[in-house]
Amino acid sequence: MDDIRNTSALFVGGQDAAPHTERTARELWELLFQKTENEMAAYMNSLNQLPRSELIMAADEISAMATCRAELMALGENLSREKMLFLLRQEKPLELLSEAWMERRTMGEGELFQSLLIEVYEDEHQQLLNEPLML
Repeated sequence: MDDIRNTSALFVGGQDAAPHTERTARELWELLFQKTENEMAAYMNSLNQLPRSELIMAADEISAMATCRAELMALGENLSREKMLFLLRQEKPLELLSEAWMERRTMGEGELFQSLLIEVYEDEHQQLLNEPLML
């Protein structure tokens, strides 16, 4: 809790702003919204510099960034104060969230694929067992 109280002031337009702990939830959300919008704009601008082949290879990352941004925007001011403060302390909150999203999604895809493989194998194996032997 001390680290929340000791959160440093945020610089807005070159001037000291009130420390995060003195801000309302709406003000915190506005700061987080602006921070993530700036991060997303910089990210999208960096994509413009990539060759087509690298852009295609970055499709999962782009999808993760867009998904995390959309989900964060959907939460809006309903996001808890502690989570807003946490995200505001991050240099790149969307990047942090999207990396975690991709890691967890990949784990889920691996498990889904293994489950699918087992199911297909068992279905095919069962069909072979049910077929009459041809001698």
